[in-house]
Amino acid sequence: MIYEQFNLSAQNPMIGSHTVYGQPLLPGLAYIDMLYQVFRKHGYRYDRLELRHLSIYKPLIAGEGRSVRLAVRCENEAEGLWKIRVEGRNQHHGVLEPEIILYATAEMHSIAPVSYDETLDLAAFKPSAVRTVGFEEIYAEFRSRELVHSGFMKAEGRVYETSSATVMELGLGPQALPGSEQFMFHPVLVDGAVWVL
Repeated sequence: MIYEQFNLSAQNPMIGSHTVYGQPLLPGLAYIDMLYQVFRKHGYRYDRLELRHLSIYKPLIAGEGRSVRLAVRCENEAEGLWKIRVEGRNQHHGVLEPEIILYATAEMHSIAPVSYDETLDLAAFKPSAVRTVGFEEIYAEFRSRELVHSGFMKAEGRVYETSSATVMELGLGPQALPGSEQFMFHPVLVDGAVWVL
């Protein structure tokens, strides 16, 4: 079994820079990097693992004076298969509440490494775009629906659409660049890529 615990609060820039209806919460896709980090800490190579069936049951909210003590439990169900449960308990001004909340479940599978050799010539693709949208325009649309990305959680770039494809030029904003090497699957990039699609 693999087991890890974390304390998460709005001081974490992923949470503090990502609000829905005014509540700071962990972007659901941040679980991808979190789970791969847990397995890497226990000696597993990311290129030999595949995360499947990530299901989020409840948003992880950490408001004023609140934090979450999160536990990641990975049970080895069969050869090369782990069942994952992400559970937590709320803390209010340092007092741990008794209720255990199920936040997410997933499976991690051992796989053979896969190599991708294809490349995309973005400079050649741009002239054929029939529509180009900047990320600031995309974030403005989200803000109108009370999903606010600020500071750390704002990606930079543009989306280029043709009649047959959509291509993104995507990068970290200045607040996410320091310390970015600690991530395996940076939540800002994963979040930005998925929302556009």
